[in-house]
Amino acid sequence: MPHRKPIITEHDQTELLQLIEDESVAVIADHRSVDTLKSRLRSAICLPDDRVPDTVIRLGCHVTLSDVTTGNIDMFTLVDPAQADIARGKLSVLSPLGTAILGRHLGQQVRVMIPSGCRTVTIEAIEYRCQQSATATGANTVASV
Repeated sequence: MPHRKPIITEHDQTELLQLIEDESVAVIADHRSVDTLKSRLRSAICLPDDRVPDTVIRLGCHVTLSDVTTGNIDMFTLVDPAQADIARGKLSVLSPLGTAILGRHLGQQVRVMIPSGCRTVTIEAIEYRCQQSATATGANTVASV
């Protein structure tokens, strides 16, 4: 699949810029993680929330990833660091994998450096529960390859 630029919603950009400026983030994350997220926000295309396709990973998305090397499947919800709980499948956007997949597209392969080495994953499915719809109807949007 051809390389595509990451896309960030205006809402996520605002929330993540506030997160980066929050002094308590220094307690949760190292400077490298924050710098990587800043770089991702600078390099991404920022669009109004309603113009971002359902095939792009954003905060709150439920994501299914397959490891290119092992074939293992992982499912996560991408969340801010305060909500992170990897044992419950809640992946921090400040983790190396969380930052790497933010703004990426369905079907895209993503290479990321994690503490155990380099890992390449394919984005197999994305489920996004729209905040307005979820409150009113419980509706959600699913995209998969």
